[in-house]
Amino acid sequence: MTTAQAKPQLQPTSMIPVFHETSFGMLDAAKEQLASLKKAEGRAHVLNDEIIERVLKTFTEQTDYIPTFLEQCQQWRKEALNERQLQWVSDIEHNVKALAKLNPDILALAKSYEGKTINSILGMDEDELIKNILTGKIDMPL
Repeated sequence: MTTAQAKPQLQPTSMIPVFHETSFGMLDAAKEQLASLKKAEGRAHVLNDEIIERVLKTFTEQTDYIPTFLEQCQQWRKEALNERQLQWVSDIEHNVKALAKLNPDILALAKSYEGKTINSILGMDEDELIKNILTGKIDMPL
């Protein structure tokens, strides 16, 4: 059983500000990651295997936790929250739902770069490299 599958430990309302700030940071990081990966379109050779593995691991785990974040918000809504707390919970839900839309794009782009990174290119012999470029399997490294 992975950590994301384990029964979540629900947090007290005192943690709402922490989740609020964290949700904005996660969303900003996801937007930056997507922009960076888009810049590498047609140029996957500028990336290495470690970058792709880290992106896949990080954003898969983050995606796995989305239901837990939303469940936490539902639990907080059952509490007697003040206006500010209600707004923060709404912000968290909005940000987490935005992540749910961004993360599949990030993961799809990262997966599309597997086998096309600098590590993959350096691991090919000359004939294999030429064949992969001519067949369009990888883009011409420039």
